[in-house]
Amino acid sequence: MIFGTKAGKIMKESYQDIVKKCADANEDFSIPNRDKTHAAFIIENLFKKADSEMYIYTGGLYDGVYGHKSLEEEAIKFLKEKSNAKLKIAFQTPPTKEEILKNDFIKALVSDESIKDKITLYDASQLKLSKVNHFCVIDGKAYRYELDHETRRAIANFGDRITADKLSSIFKIIIEESTVINL
Repeated sequence: MIFGTKAGKIMKESYQDIVKKCADANEDFSIPNRDKTHAAFIIENLFKKADSEMYIYTGGLYDGVYGHKSLEEEAIKFLKEKSNAKLKIAFQTPPTKEEILKNDFIKALVSDESIKDKITLYDASQLKLSKVNHFCVIDGKAYRYELDHETRRAIANFGDRITADKLSSIFKIIIEESTVINL
């Protein structure tokens, strides 16, 4: 296992440095991602960079990614500090209300009354679009896009506004064909 070695630590730090530099500079550079820790770090940085909108299309909010405390803290900070902040999450396979409320990420967000109204969850199981890969996108300017659901292989980009804008448009179509999940 390489991440238990000095070389692994350097690689991990270098990966995080690349993500931070690209996020800070709004760099149009595709960052490959296959590791759940990397996915969490990318999504955490998307929350940091978001001005008003974070859209997530997912099969489920996997604890291996969304269970990272630093990601949760950035999501809460985004929703608290940005007066017009909105977090919209569309579930490809919607969990039950009980399953949603057991998810630590959702539980932390909806238990805070000051931000609860800024979060909308959707049941997208009746989606008429052909297969849509999972993704998250902020403000039509940065994204993480899953290329292969089975292997969780994905790319992230903090400066590709054309693709980010397309993903925002796709998300809006998804929620138009979805129903709101009331908690």
